[in-house]
Amino acid sequence: MIETINLTDLKEIFQSDDFIKDLRELSYWASNIKQEAPILHILTKLLNRKGYKVALELKNKSDNGTKTKSDMVINGTIVEAKFCYEEDIYQKIRLLLNKTNYNIDIIRNWLKIKIENKESFHFQLTWGILKDIFYKNPDIFMLIILSRNLMEVSEHELEIINWTDNCLRYNKYNNQKTFKILSEFLMMVKKKKPYEDCYVDIEVNTKFPSTYHISLLDFRNK
Repeated sequence: MIETINLTDLKEIFQSDDFIKDLRELSYWASNIKQEAPILHILTKLLNRKGYKVALELKNKSDNGTKTKSDMVINGTIVEAKFCYEEDIYQKIRLLLNKTNYNIDIIRNWLKIKIENKESFHFQLTWGILKDIFYKNPDIFMLIILSRNLMEVSEHELEIINWTDNCLRYNKYNNQKTFKILSEFLMMVKKKKPYEDCYVDIEVNTKFPSTYHISLLDFRNK
């Protein structure tokens, strides 16, 4: 039995032919849903093949003693994951950063209030990411961002693609300025909770031009 998992191990799996093959198939048939769960299922299958013991949605206790559910546990390593589209960074993370003048202390205070008030974070990407990192305290956090270019897609095909209106209004693809916003956001997080990181980009281009950007943040031993 392999004892632990690190970022290099995960990166190798994400860059493997088996993962990319399954991701291409997924991107074709699952374009109408947010794909966090099926991507984790692919990852779990490949981790099991390599001898890792993996549990999905495992109930446990956080550091403060409250009960929580982890997206994935790999040989005892707790992993939380979030999936979003490129336009979500521009439309959600950017707005919060501008509203708080890029002040992580203000953002964390607002997060604390939201959690104390037991607010739902459903469809609240930025707050969901921050809650995972600062309150669920994972060993590794995984952010999966899907960039899509839908400009040449027919109206018939658009009917079965998820959140097309937001993507078409955004009208950008693999935009450097947008990913600079993400980088600034993650660097703010790093000042409060240091991490080691690595990144993987996977171009698939099945129904339409698309790229998966995977950010892996490892908070252990920091």
